[in-house]
Amino acid sequence: MRSDYSEAKKYLDRCMDLCPENDKGTLEDIYVERIHLLEQVDKPAAIALAKANKNQYHKKSAEYIVSDVVIAEEKDPDDRFRTLVRLEKKARKLKHFTLANNIVFTLNQERSNVDKIKNLTTALESEKSSYNYCRATIYKNQALVESNLFQRIKEQDIQDLSYIYNYLFRQKFDTLFVKCHKLLWDIAAYRQRGDIITMIYIRGTIVWRLNDDSENEQKYEKLIQDFDYPSLVNRLVYKA
Repeated sequence: MRSDYSEAKKYLDRCMDLCPENDKGTLEDIYVERIHLLEQVDKPAAIALAKANKNQYHKKSAEYIVSDVVIAEEKDPDDRFRTLVRLEKKARKLKHFTLANNIVFTLNQERSNVDKIKNLTTALESEKSSYNYCRATIYKNQALVESNLFQRIKEQDIQDLSYIYNYLFRQKFDTLFVKCHKLLWDIAAYRQRGDIITMIYIRGTIVWRLNDDSENEQKYEKLIQDFDYPSLVNRLVYKA
């Protein structure tokens, strides 16, 4: 994580050095990216950065709200949750939809699956960011699977997840790819969809091997042995 942060910080610093002082929009984007990056490796430093900079922005701006979201991390859990609920409503009212949906993703870590599904439906109706649309689609269907509500997952949902899976495969978004892989596998195994199992087993194996991820490679090689299509298994199990 630290090495990834250092690399990202290097490019953000370079952007900052090259950015004209009058390019307000880019400078605001750099601030948001910097605070999100710092939050991953040093939360107290991220809070300090937010406190030092939030008053430079208008109270209705996304940058001001992002600062308040980060500052809320130092509150006790109940107060933090209430603050994030308020900030999500504020961001949505001001049409900062991607920010509002990012807050939803954070809040959903502490919500029941029923509440997750409800809030993710709202997120999907408003999201313009491709990456966040992928996240919301995966998280919503994940909540349905965890609730054993497979009957609510329609063929169109499976097609959408397959498109997202291929997009994540091409873009090398590894963490989200792993989540989507498990989700599609669970759905395909439940529906006995050999076509989906074939596609994700092959592409998953490519990713596991490129990333030296022997844990996932071995996990899915074992799972495919349990799949009820012997001819499919014989075709697909790779030998090192």
